[in-house]
Amino acid sequence: MQGVVKKVNISIILVLIFSIIILSEKMIQVYGEVKEYKIQKNDLLNITIWGHPDLSGDVRVGPDGEISLPLVGIMDVEGLSITELNTLLKEKMGEYIMN
Repeated sequence: MQGVVKKVNISIILVLIFSIIILSEKMIQVYGEVKEYKIQKNDLLNITIWGHPDLSGDVRVGPDGEISLPLVGIMDVEGLSITELNTLLKEKMGEYIMN
C-alpha cells in the first residue's frame, strides 16, 4: 500500500512540475517580448550629464512632445524609447562636451 501511495505522490509531483514548465513556456510566449517604454507628453525625465551638474536636472515633456535643454535647445522626444533618447543626447551633447 505504501508503494502505491509513493507512486501516486511522485506522479502528482511530476504532473505539477510539467504543468509549471508548460505554464512558464506559455508566459514567455505571451509576455516574452518586453516592449521598452516610450516617452509621452507630460513625462518627467531626469537628465544627468556626468560632470556637468549645470546641464543636469528634471525636464518635463511638453504638450507638444518636446523638451528644451541647455546647449542643444528644443528636441522632439515623444515616442522615443529611453535608449533612443540616451543615444540622441550623446550625439547632441557630444558636439559641445568633450570627454
